[in-house]
Amino acid sequence: MAVALVAGIYLAKEAIMVFIVSLIIASALESTVSRLEKWRIHRILGTIIVFLFLFALLAFVVYMVVPLAVSEFSLLLTNLSGLTAQFANFKLPLNLPEVATNGLSNTINAFISGNVSFFDVFGRIIGGLIYAVSTIIIAFYLTAARDGTERFFRAVLPSDMEERVVSLYKRTRERISRWAEAQLLLGLLMGLIVFIGLYLIGVKYSLLLGIVAGILEIMPVIGPIFSGAFAVLAALSTSLTMGVYTLIFFFAAEQVESNVLVPLLMKRAVQIHPALIVLSLLAGYEIFGYVGIIIAVPAAAFFGELVADQAKRKNSSKEASLLS
Repeated sequence: MAVALVAGIYLAKEAIMVFIVSLIIASALESTVSRLEKWRIHRILGTIIVFLFLFALLAFVVYMVVPLAVSEFSLLLTNLSGLTAQFANFKLPLNLPEVATNGLSNTINAFISGNVSFFDVFGRIIGGLIYAVSTIIIAFYLTAARDGTERFFRAVLPSDMEERVVSLYKRTRERISRWAEAQLLLGLLMGLIVFIGLYLIGVKYSLLLGIVAGILEIMPVIGPIFSGAFAVLAALSTSLTMGVYTLIFFFAAEQVESNVLVPLLMKRAVQIHPALIVLSLLAGYEIFGYVGIIIAVPAAAFFGELVADQAKRKNSSKEASLLS
């Protein structure tokens, strides 16, 4: 029976991953939809408004931001090639422009030579679209239905487990929702600050560097360091003076982030230890690839709640044994 269960889970692993990602999306949007519901907006209508806003934001990023960022990235690779040529005696362990160019060339050559079938590529694209659409649909239904996930757990779990699992899920959902809202706002604000600041200084690729800074905000402490180092390297491709100005700007931006934005935005969010976030991101990517990055932090929040729940149950049992 156990072997059959494990085999079934393995065969259905992609469907399970779709459900998990959908559950994470629904959990992240729960507080926003509930807030709209308190404003006397029907839950289904509020869910539609939230999803339409997200689709509009995604469309803006795809059609307006991505082409500009790709253009800036191409120019940055070209200038970095010139910068490394100036330090020909200094052997870098990794030549980023060469790696990027060779990787793209190898992919194109493999496709042209027939090593990669057109139907394989087409099938992967269609399969990815099907999984993406399925994830969105499931996430929409889970978000639109009040307590829909709880009812699902109660329907599939044994009666002696359902209360504990539902309680654990509710606490994890609240933790994920607060963390996601605060992290999204923090990333957007830092991305805008870096973009506007570098643009006013006169640094090229300010849009790309702002996007990088916003994305890397998901990694506490080390994220701003990496984005600042990348920005300084990009500025050095223009001049040493520009690199110094960029370094000073990032030092000031990091002070604003750590002393103003993080206390302001994270005061209501349930904190997750920075080391746990970094480790979970690395582990998620190693196990599940890019999908693992999406589920990494929510999984860390879940296991944190699971450990806290287990410790609470142990303390309760010890107190009961002492009283008896």
